[in-house]
Amino acid sequence: MRHTQIFSFFTIATAVLLLLSCEPRNSDSEISSSQNEELAMDFTEAFNTRDRAALEELLTDPFIYDGEEMERDAYLNLVESNVWNTFPDIECDPTHIVGAIDYVTVHLVWRGTGTGEVLGHNIDGQEVEFTETSLFRVRDGQLAEYIYNFDELGLLEQLGLLESPFPGE
Repeated sequence: MRHTQIFSFFTIATAVLLLLSCEPRNSDSEISSSQNEELAMDFTEAFNTRDRAALEELLTDPFIYDGEEMERDAYLNLVESNVWNTFPDIECDPTHIVGAIDYVTVHLVWRGTGTGEVLGHNIDGQEVEFTETSLFRVRDGQLAEYIYNFDELGLLEQLGLLESPFPGE
């Protein structure tokens, strides 16, 4: 009988612990996830408005861009010369944002009009629209790393730099 009572006690104690662990609560991870989503929204807003000062506040220094560690200013200079100067009206529209404790993932639709030359081809007036999925690592309330995958083939086709492997589509 004594073994049955001990077994019952442990069964009840285990059930209570399980119930307590399933109780909904506002944990730190939920807060940081939503803060990281907000951080991603702030990044896209600063990017779209060309607000370099805001971007400097949002990014760590140094910053990791697609696996390469660089000074924050070097990254922003790259954005300015390769993106903003080539597509002066480019904007990104976040369609999905998913935050986690140390990361935030954003799916974007980019739209803009080219100017100048890319790879020796004139792209003046070429309108583009392409998608990107980005993963940002967050450290101490700032974006520390940016990993992305975008529809490069679609972009190059729209700019007339590649022919579609599927003519007529």
